[in-house]
Amino acid sequence: MLGWAHIQLDNVTQEERNKVFEALLWYCEQDTLAIVMIFQYWESLMNKEMNTDIRRLLNYCAENGRVCPMPHKWKQLYELLPNTKRKLNGGFDPPAPLILSAWHHSSNFQKIMRLKEHIEWAVEQGSLETIAQYLYSLDEEDWFYQNH
Repeated sequence: MLGWAHIQLDNVTQEERNKVFEALLWYCEQDTLAIVMIFQYWESLMNKEMNTDIRRLLNYCAENGRVCPMPHKWKQLYELLPNTKRKLNGGFDPPAPLILSAWHHSSNFQKIMRLKEHIEWAVEQGSLETIAQYLYSLDEEDWFYQNH
């Protein structure tokens, strides 16, 4: 835990770090779930801006019952993803959008999860902004909705 205090609190003195460490150690002894909560909080601080952007985009993609872009728009989104590649087994990394015959044989939940995979891939490849701009620019009729 001291390591975390050193990493997260690099702009404070060693004395302040030690005080934080002692307080956290005491708290964790009182509540065993506290260590998990503290870790999650610190992790969120490290990626606060990115997490906020991802969360905001995922929330937008689910607003008003949205599931995913319509097939032709989803294909365009996939083409924007950098570093896509064909696997030796014939699949793709990240997995291809659920379009063509897969569109009719996949549930709304599967489509939502696949779109989430594409957004996460964009984050990993450093292209979240490009993907977000594309998704935010889609018209309402470019989206598939849960009530269809």
